[in-house]
Amino acid sequence: MTDSKIIFTLLISLLFRFAIVSAQGPIYTIDARHSVIGFSVKILGGLSEVDGHFTKFSGEIILNENDFTQSSIKAEIEAKSISTGVSPRDQHLREEDFFYVEKYPLIRFTSNSIQKTKGAYLARGKIHIRGVTREVSISFAPTSDNLVTWVFGRPWIIFEGTARINRKDFGIQANARWNRLVAATGELAMSDEVEIRLKIMALGKQIYQMLLEAEKQSGMKGALEEYKKLKEQFKDVDAITELTFNQFGYNLIDMGKVKSAIQAFQLWTTEFPQSANAYDSLGEAYLANGEQNKARIAYKKSLELDPDNHNAKEVLNKLKN
Repeated sequence: MTDSKIIFTLLISLLFRFAIVSAQGPIYTIDARHSVIGFSVKILGGLSEVDGHFTKFSGEIILNENDFTQSSIKAEIEAKSISTGVSPRDQHLREEDFFYVEKYPLIRFTSNSIQKTKGAYLARGKIHIRGVTREVSISFAPTSDNLVTWVFGRPWIIFEGTARINRKDFGIQANARWNRLVAATGELAMSDEVEIRLKIMALGKQIYQMLLEAEKQSGMKGALEEYKKLKEQFKDVDAITELTFNQFGYNLIDMGKVKSAIQAFQLWTTEFPQSANAYDSLGEAYLANGEQNKARIAYKKSLELDPDNHNAKEVLNKLKN
């Protein structure tokens, strides 16, 4: 093999290895329902401002759990989803004077690096608007002491951030009216500078999803072993809740794995012995498996824990007939 071929092979190997390493880590998906990508721009010579946001966007954080600065962030926004609360203005913003959404439908951001700063982080990356790509820095900080926060059995990365860009860097010239000086202040009718405001909630993989993966690979034996590990790993946070078992079990039923669902619900009753819902679900799984006597016992226990459980009453009445 020639020297050039050896060097080429080594380069390909390194690039392939880098690609694998850079893609590692759990993925946290931005929850657009609970996140805000907004902006603010001064108008009337700085005497007032217009606030707005985008209603349709997606994105993800690939988390390096050992070193967050080695993580990555990317997002994609539908430019036509811009909203300032005034329909005629929003329509104008979609036109050629501003975002020209017909020709440039998407706004994209991809981080190149993340740096730890005093009490916060600084993400540097490329933002693509209206066919133009520029470097941008986003300063952001988690809203809690921990980067990953478990709430109701769900792992979240929650942060707020800001950035500033020049609209004209991206060809957003507006029209002549907005580029005139206002005599009262000596400033432009619309500022060149735009402030970007972020409130981001990104959801990671939940415990029930990890259990489903383990069950798929190694059956319920593997899932139960995985549960023991996860229970120990997350013993100090609100990671495992009743909803964990509910989602795990009913996903198994939807997959036609009723016997596995029975084991999942049995574990639910063990971990939450005072839960009427746990026994109600166990009874449902027994019925789905044709085990009426066991279902009757489970529903009676559920009714004992919650005398107002109408579903248990109805099922028990049907089982009498």
